[in-house]
Amino acid sequence: MYSHIYELVREGKIVFSSEENRNELANESLAFGEADDEFEPTDIDDTTMDNVEDIEPDDDAGDTPVEPEEPVEEPETVSKIQSLDIVNAAMNKFDQYMVDTNIDWNFFIRNGKVTQCENFAYVDDLYNLLNNTLDSKKLQWIEIFNNLFEKMTDISYCKNLALYGREKYGKPFLAEGMALLLYELAVDWAVLLARYFKEMPQLESTEDSFFKKFPNLQLYTYIAKLLTDSEEFGKLVTNDKARELLTDETKYKLTGDQAKKKPNLYRAKGESLSYYASLVRYNYADIMVGAIDKLGTVAFLTSKVKTDLYSRLNIIRDLIQTVSNKNVNNNAKINTPTASLDNVLNVIEAKATEILKDRSEARILLEANEKNFPMVI
Repeated sequence: MYSHIYELVREGKIVFSSEENRNELANESLAFGEADDEFEPTDIDDTTMDNVEDIEPDDDAGDTPVEPEEPVEEPETVSKIQSLDIVNAAMNKFDQYMVDTNIDWNFFIRNGKVTQCENFAYVDDLYNLLNNTLDSKKLQWIEIFNNLFEKMTDISYCKNLALYGREKYGKPFLAEGMALLLYELAVDWAVLLARYFKEMPQLESTEDSFFKKFPNLQLYTYIAKLLTDSEEFGKLVTNDKARELLTDETKYKLTGDQAKKKPNLYRAKGESLSYYASLVRYNYADIMVGAIDKLGTVAFLTSKVKTDLYSRLNIIRDLIQTVSNKNVNNNAKINTPTASLDNVLNVIEAKATEILKDRSEARILLEANEKNFPMVI
């Protein structure tokens, strides 16, 4: 069953141009996880001993070596055409959102590793400040952020993730999407801490009303939890078979009827079409669509915020400078003269408020965009 794809259908992000297309996708979804006989290789030759004619040997040809013919691999015919159309549409949407961010990725992630980039210092400092200030055992959202941070700094995971980065894939993909989620989540935690240091509330759980002031933090935390907890996404990134699909040389083709029915697929590049078809064939289409939809949401919101990502990260620097070498926890005030501290925190909180405002406006644009421009299948 296509759980992620049908979630997008329920949300109105995917609409069908005909009832026939809807029914075809339902049939393809029911076959999810089953072997596709159309794609199964066979070693059985159509020729049998019953239809072999008796042929007299040619004496003159007995000593002539026969050069074996080079096998010609015929492209596979696509069967799950609706699933392929959805993958193609989701990929195109994701690609455009990533382009719209106007981010120079070299400053944020290289070869699947965020730790190699200078801007990672902001995230690392935020991680330490957050965990030294609030209790991750009480506050589940911090635990989720920590899980994402640990994945994105794990050498083995990043080695696999590198195959899904622009250096190997040719354009920003899952690696850059995951990095963007980490950086933006760090910014939103800095926004929360700016308000926290000003008010110093007692927080016992993320159900506290204080957290309701930060809806974007809640959204990004939800996305981070989905991607870090998902076994399917974990397999997509780390499973040998899934990663081999990126370099699989199997080619796929559309029939004439399919090309007429799906002109967007007909115009798709051959390499992309083959990769997308491989995802469908080996049952990775659903999780891929779910992942790039969520990461695409982060990219869209990033592109609609007035300040660039680097400027937003500066709020982390401001916080660190304010509380560095101070005793900050739930039971102690910052060891700085109150008037001076209030003035500094007022400035930081003003920046945080501006980010919250921009996030809110971006969310409105996101909702309007998804309502007015769904993926039509």
